[in-house]
Amino acid sequence: IGPVGVGRQVACVAGEYAPAGSIACTKCLLGYQCPTPTLPDGGKTLCTSGTYPAVGTTFVVSGAVSCVPCPAGQVCTTPYESPKTCDSGTYTSAQSQTSCTLCPAGSMCPTTNAAPTPCSAGYWSYVGSVACQPCNGGYLCPAGGTTPTPEGHECPVGSYCPSAAVVATLCPAGTYGNMTHGESVNQACYDCPASYSCAEGTAGISDSIKCPEGFYCPEGSAQP
Repeated sequence: IGPVGVGRQVACVAGEYAPAGSIACTKCLLGYQCPTPTLPDGGKTLCTSGTYPAVGTTFVVSGAVSCVPCPAGQVCTTPYESPKTCDSGTYTSAQSQTSCTLCPAGSMCPTTNAAPTPCSAGYWSYVGSVACQPCNGGYLCPAGGTTPTPEGHECPVGSYCPSAAVVATLCPAGTYGNMTHGESVNQACYDCPASYSCAEGTAGISDSIKCPEGFYCPEGSAQP
């Protein structure tokens, strides 16, 4: 048994501190970092918004060694709480954020830690979307579309546009179209009437496509 009163000094570790005369090390308080155990207060400083107290990258309620930037896809509104993951349809694409951003219309946010991805042509989205939706039949949604029925992008006469179409499909030879917003060949394209010839993409019936002299044109003629 050693002599009474003989002890040894024990060094505090990072995340702890001990003022002069202490009999034990004190862990750094919640929300603070204490990176320097040789200082009387451990170098204690309050973590700022957008960061959180951690050992390594793990949130701790006491004994934090450093204040770590909040990772992309999460927010740190207060240093007294662990990072919170953004809700679906919102995002943060950078570190140290204190609020999530709502995904804008015309884009999608399938993950919370990346910038929005604009919708491709033929698709559209509303605010807060995690995926883009197909454009309605009869329309040609431009890239970054915000509605399934964009004004000024109706399928033209003489063609049809299925859902999610990028370009209009011409009515086949031997047929003609007489309507906008066509969604299918059966809806938008009609057999060329007798006495006329209808090339691919014919829009309406007019004297310019009448069967010329010396020829006859039965119904559905593509050429004289």
